[in-house]
Amino acid sequence: MSDVDKQNEQEREELLEEVKELLGDDIESSTVILEDSETGEEFTFYMLDDFEFENEIYAFLLNIDEEPEAIFAKVINEADGSMNFQSITGDEFDRVSAYFESLEEDMEDELFEK
Repeated sequence: MSDVDKQNEQEREELLEEVKELLGDDIESSTVILEDSETGEEFTFYMLDDFEFENEIYAFLLNIDEEPEAIFAKVINEADGSMNFQSITGDEFDRVSAYFESLEEDMEDELFEK
C-alpha cells in the first residue's frame, strides 16, 4: 500500500469515527446501501439528515467507501413500507441544495444567538 493510499485510508477511518460520534446509537438505522442501477455496484451511505422541502422528503447522505461523497436523494416510501432513495439532478438538485444551505445557516444563527 502506497503512502497516499495509507493516508486516504486513515482519512476515511477518521471520517467514519466522526460519523459514528455524530450518529451515536443511530448509526445502524442510519446506514443505507445504495445500488448503482447501471453497474449493480453497492455503496454504503450514512443518512446524516433528512428534511421536508416542496412536499417531498429529502435525505443528506454521506459515502466514505472510497472518495468521500455527499449527496442529496429524494426519499420514496414504498407501498410495502420500505424506503428507497431516488437521485436528483439539475434544477431539483439546485433548489434542494440551496434550501439545505439555508437550513444550515439558520441553525448556525440559532447556535450563535444562545
